[in-house]
Amino acid sequence: MYIQNGDLVRIKRSFIGSKPNCLGYVYDTYPDFDDSSKTGVSIITDDGIDLGGFSYREQKEFLEFVSHTDLLYNFKNVIKLSNDFDEGYFKDVF
Repeated sequence: MYIQNGDLVRIKRSFIGSKPNCLGYVYDTYPDFDDSSKTGVSIITDDGIDLGGFSYREQKEFLEFVSHTDLLYNFKNVIKLSNDFDEGYFKDVF
């Protein structure tokens, strides 16, 4: 199963100060840098840490699919992402 924009995932270890096994929301996808037929994903954690991107290979190693959500975020830039998180945009998915 491919992880997609709007999915909720569990992050298996700590990255950039996040808690191990925290939840993350996939806010964007992009063509994987190693294999453009696969998709990389960008994630923000339940406590607002932007973990950036995970390649397809990294997804298999570090992420566990939890569920699809009804929220599809239209990513513009990291400042807007941070502001949207602070304003509660993602509260219903966590």
